[in-house]
Amino acid sequence: MLEKRCEFIWKFITDGMESKGMSVADLSRASGLSYPAIKYIVDGKVDCRLSTLEKVATGLGVTLDNLLGIK
Repeated sequence: MLEKRCEFIWKFITDGMESKGMSVADLSRASGLSYPAIKYIVDGKVDCRLSTLEKVATGLGVTLDNLLGIK
């Protein structure tokens, strides 16, 4: 199920936003993704498309490997 598969990614994203004091709007600007796209990711309502995750990782200032828990 989508929720189980992406739960750790959503948690990393929201934890990263919180630790950097970022709002959805801040991450939207930093990643180049629209506000609704970030909101759907944060709310766990969107799939884990790799191209989107790369932009989110960039917005959070981490690598995609870090976001996916690889390194």
